[in-house]
Amino acid sequence: MSDFEHLHLVDIHLADLTPDQRVWVDQALRHEGIQPMWAGTILQVDAAYESRVESIVGEARAVNEAAGQPSPGIQPTPTSPAPGYANPTPGYPAPVGPGGPPAYGAPGGPVAAPNYSYRATPTTNNMAILSVVLGGVSILFCLVFIGPIGLWLGLKARKEIAASGGTQGGDGLALVGVIINGIATALFAITLLSVIAIILVATLGGN
Repeated sequence: MSDFEHLHLVDIHLADLTPDQRVWVDQALRHEGIQPMWAGTILQVDAAYESRVESIVGEARAVNEAAGQPSPGIQPTPTSPAPGYANPTPGYPAPVGPGGPPAYGAPGGPVAAPNYSYRATPTTNNMAILSVVLGGVSILFCLVFIGPIGLWLGLKARKEIAASGGTQGGDGLALVGVIINGIATALFAITLLSVIAIILVATLGGN
């Protein structure tokens, strides 16, 4: 048995409304949680919501009259819009009617399409990754002679990331690579100078 058979339904004749206006009324009712039934141009609703339904139908007819198309029938007394109709859900147009900003969009009015923007996820710069790897190898395995290579890669990676306009990421990795390889380069320079000094001392001492 249908749920509507347990309700006391009332008929509201809407032959004076255009198809677009009837669609708008249907959407407005569903937006408020009122389930409408249609029999051609006759709207059937639960009698408990009759007052609110008449108010919504009156808004549709008021817009019709504002456009210079008088609607026959008894016009319900305008009522203030229910809370929540000042800011309808996206895609639910707001109408232009007489007497100030209305609660709904004009039936059949255009609905602006949502504006979706897309931005690609930045890719990590490969030289930034390689700089960190070389820095770790140079420190962990005392291969400080590769420090200058990692330092150069880190500095170049930071320049490329800054010039990419946000399409490349990994500036933090590049900075870590610069610091680690900078330390390795300093150790390499100290080691090289120490070796040269030892050779010079041994050579001069032998003479």
